[in-house]
Amino acid sequence: MSATDIGDDIDSDCEVIADTLEASYSGSPSQSLSEGDPLQLECQVSSQTFQHTHLSVTWFLHGEEDEIPRPIITLDKDLTVKPGAGFEDGYRAGLISMDKVEDTTYRLKMPQVQQSDQGKFFCKAIEWIQDPDRSWTQIAHKTTTACNVEIKRIVAPDAGSFSVHLKASKGPLQEGDELDIRCSVNAQNLPGHFFSVTWLKNQQKVAHIGSSGVLTMFDSYKERENAAEMRAVKTSHTDYLLTICSARAEDQGQYQCEVWQENMNEDGTFKKIQKQMSSPETVSITAKEQQKGVLKWICEDLNERFNTGMPRGFNYHKHNVRVQLMRNSISQVQTPTNLLSSQKPGSNKALKINEHGSNRKRRGHSCPMTARPQGAATDANQEAT
Repeated sequence: MSATDIGDDIDSDCEVIADTLEASYSGSPSQSLSEGDPLQLECQVSSQTFQHTHLSVTWFLHGEEDEIPRPIITLDKDLTVKPGAGFEDGYRAGLISMDKVEDTTYRLKMPQVQQSDQGKFFCKAIEWIQDPDRSWTQIAHKTTTACNVEIKRIVAPDAGSFSVHLKASKGPLQEGDELDIRCSVNAQNLPGHFFSVTWLKNQQKVAHIGSSGVLTMFDSYKERENAAEMRAVKTSHTDYLLTICSARAEDQGQYQCEVWQENMNEDGTFKKIQKQMSSPETVSITAKEQQKGVLKWICEDLNERFNTGMPRGFNYHKHNVRVQLMRNSISQVQTPTNLLSSQKPGSNKALKINEHGSNRKRRGHSCPMTARPQGAATDANQEAT
């Protein structure tokens, strides 16, 4: 057999597999976090080959002092999850995980980052094919762009002092979303201290948890807490959580935590020693786009009907919105989340959308019931003097 015949025979047995592997990261190119904050990153990986191939995806961290990137965690070609060298303890403790979301998204989750986690995070995908002898051969690989993550160190306070940190739900938030305002206290020998925590919005008191565990809601927030629309709890020695289960536009504003260190007197009351304030954080809440669009359409339609003349009494029902009109003016509007009632007839060319009527409970979802801590004081006289 000639050399030409051998070459033709080899060509007839070989099949070239096109490289259709794609890997991308579309998130923010950088993030700034503090120690203890959660980190979540996603990359998209896909292949359009007609061959029966498998994919493995690995998240890497290239720290400032790393000569080469370190693999954090891998979802292997056999769908097993493997932590990288040096990340095994974090994986076993649940501080590092990786999920495959739908067909193409690979999500890295680190609920409490540390200073050592600072650096550039990126994703690498490898496409594999299995040979007849059941061994695996790599046929393609792709690497995504990186996200540079800065992690600020929380400096431990000096003996006898403490610091306060506030963290609010990241936006954008819409009406009806859950809003969490978390206050964290950092102090040495924390279990030996007593603290009272007050949440403020625009420098007005919202809720207060005393050193004895007594919860106090202020002003209109009392009704919302009684209706299970919001709650405040001490979740650990260091963390205090205010949850508004169905946020309203009126809940937007600038939030702060005021924390007092207190000493317990012999009679069981508490005396204030020193105070710390958290840095303020602004929360923005917008109306749901679908509701805004429907109400705008209703306004335009009603104005057109006004211009063409309407009977003295008229009931209008469209898009699950009821409008009662008397003498060519809007007297009442009712939507699934709004009840508007005016004492006097309104303008015949305007539809004013206010928030909830005072005689109607909001139909938002309620907070889950939380038991008060055992032994918590119920006498307001036990609060700080």
